[in-house]
Amino acid sequence: MGPRPFQQFGQHSSGEIVWQIFAFNLIVKYAISLISIPLIYLRSGRKRTEATLF
Repeated sequence: MGPRPFQQFGQHSSGEIVWQIFAFNLIVKYAISLISIPLIYLRSGRKRTEATLF
């Protein structure tokens, strides 16, 4: 048989690599959200209490 998929990553299984990529993307998107949400209120000039729906 030929080389296994993801053999260049060493002993890591392909599922492990996929989960690492998923976790990294989740962390990056969460960090960007934490940074961008306050910037929306700064740019709009509204207070946070005025911008809520409830």
